[in-house]
Amino acid sequence: MSNSLCRSIQFRLRTRGFYVCDTRAVQYGTQFRLGVGPVVTVYTTGKVVVQGKFKEWHKSKRNYLISLLPKNTTWMA
Repeated sequence: MSNSLCRSIQFRLRTRGFYVCDTRAVQYGTQFRLGVGPVVTVYTTGKVVVQGKFKEWHKSKRNYLISLLPKNTTWMA
């Protein structure tokens, strides 16, 4: 399940205009570093965590990113 969730999130990010600067495997998951600032980590358990701040000129994209990710996503500043 989590592998398909990871692919689904990666697909949504890329097709909806979010530039993914870097993709890397982390312990128990995959991490996507976004060009607008934050890092999205998708864990094998299905948990999704967003860390970091949006760059000043991209703050308006936060709500759009919220709509692309699962409802139970954890947001950390």
